Amino acid sequence: MTDISPPEVKPKKTKNFVQIADCKSQFHRFFNDPEAGIFVLKGPFGCGKSEFVRRTILKEEEFANSFKFSAQLSLFGGKDLNTVEEEIIGSLRVGKKGVKTSHIDEACNFLVPVLKSLAALKGGVGLKDLIGGMKLQISAKTLFWRLANQLGFLLVIDDVDRKEPELKLNQVLGFTSSLVEKTERKTKVILIVNEDKLDEREVWDALREKFVDFEFRFHPSPSELAYEYIDSVNLRGPIAEIHEALCSPNIRTMLKIESHVKNLTKFLADKGIEMTGDQQAYAVSYASLFLGAGKDYVLADLCGAESRAYNYFDSLQGDSESEASVRRSNLGVRKQKTEHFDRIYWDIVLFKFFSDGTVDGETLDSLKKSIPAKQKQEEFSEHEKKVYRLLYCSFRDTSTDLIGEISQGIEEFPEFYSTGKVESVSGIVRAYGNEKGALELWKKWLNARGPDAFSNIRITELHSIVPQECHSLIPPLDSKDLDQVNPLDVFRKAENPEVFFDSDTDYDALSQKTPEEWIVFFESMTIEEEAEFESFPQAVREVVDDAGKGKSRATIAKNLKEALRSLAEKTPLNRFRIGKLFPDLFDEKK
Repeated sequence: MTDISPPEVKPKKTKNFVQIADCKSQFHRFFNDPEAGIFVLKGPFGCGKSEFVRRTILKEEEFANSFKFSAQLSLFGGKDLNTVEEEIIGSLRVGKKGVKTSHIDEACNFLVPVLKSLAALKGGVGLKDLIGGMKLQISAKTLFWRLANQLGFLLVIDDVDRKEPELKLNQVLGFTSSLVEKTERKTKVILIVNEDKLDEREVWDALREKFVDFEFRFHPSPSELAYEYIDSVNLRGPIAEIHEALCSPNIRTMLKIESHVKNLTKFLADKGIEMTGDQQAYAVSYASLFLGAGKDYVLADLCGAESRAYNYFDSLQGDSESEASVRRSNLGVRKQKTEHFDRIYWDIVLFKFFSDGTVDGETLDSLKKSIPAKQKQEEFSEHEKKVYRLLYCSFRDTSTDLIGEISQGIEEFPEFYSTGKVESVSGIVRAYGNEKGALELWKKWLNARGPDAFSNIRITELHSIVPQECHSLIPPLDSKDLDQVNPLDVFRKAENPEVFFDSDTDYDALSQKTPEEWIVFFESMTIEEEAEFESFPQAVREVVDDAGKGKSRATIAKNLKEALRSLAEKTPLNRFRIGKLFPDLFDEKK
């Protein structure tokens, strides 16, 4: 017979967050109510219920006078009340220190003969008259409940929803209610539960009115959780941001991320690498995806792992497509904040550390080598900001300062000033009437780049762009290289279609380049050459995708793919970066 029962529907996530201050107020009312005995703190998985009780109720000064001693236990895997009672006694805490059951027993064994002697001195007064009817053998359990009957005792029972089926809810509620009544409500009980996961929900709903005095649904926003419970000041903001983007107020994950990133920061510091705030923020995002993916990726599978992690996270949420779309959009905005530093080197470091707990020397060396270039790029970014402020953020006459800053930037960062950028800034200077200043910028740039910086194809292009007055500074064509084509030019063309490139002859010339020659070319590129491109990997991707246009372009794409496959086999880092750019490259037949 076909099962036609409706599919299980996941409970819809609620977004109506509460304030932690409201929860504190409810607990103050509970402790101040002499008739109240049992408080149920409920909420979804990972929302921070247990963390709130541990850090706030049990440790903050404002609740210090509400109880004299406490005990906290988890019902996870609990099967019978005897075990529960033993665990309660074993977890007894007075102030911030725990008291072991064995210590109580030792004290009791010492007290019994003392009490017997005292009874004899009192003229035959029975020991039972002195200690309230107890037998001569005093145990930790007996003394414990006597203390609970006389002093303010707080019992916290966590994970009520994760007990074993053998332990029934009516037993748990009956036990806690009996404890409260026997101690004339000097004992207070907090039950921590995720109601959606209870296996006896009907029993719970039927008994709660009889036994439960206070309830509170604990569900603070991700930001409030992070700023309340994340100790690392510099990590609170990034952790709050990524969890707001993921719509996930999960304190367990937040604390794991904090621990991972703190350990990573210390590990790299010991290796001589200091993480910046931006790099720590990116590590937070990466750790959240790594932990949320629920999978143990191997290095070769990391390519595309970021998107797979998003998809897997979506599948766990039970959200509508619109909610999932909002989260992906949030993550996209979050990613943009870290685009200004080289994530390729960091991705592999982060993955190795989070999965293996360490990073090999070769990977660390690759990261170290990338840092000076990135630092120079950051310095150039600061220079660009100064130029922008002098140009658009003032009504003073900043023309002299503007020329000075651009000139200094060209001298310090000639490799970051492309032909187009020089043309742009010189055009601005010319636009407000300083023709001489515009020409000086071209002269500074050509002198700073030197005669060996340009290929024949670029030299030809410069004659059509550089002002006539500066043509004498353009290097002459290299007769030995007249029949050669600079491979960089095809990538420049892919990135910017307006760049001059003779497709009738140059594509044919590049199609003669073998995979081995392409490998030599890629490995010999300088930092300055790589810095010319906004996105060099994407330019390579565009050239490979040109295969569909056939003829020489198809040959170039074929040879490039073979070269990339060979490069990927040389180092794990190459395997990672090439696989991320060309996820289908290794599925194709060579």
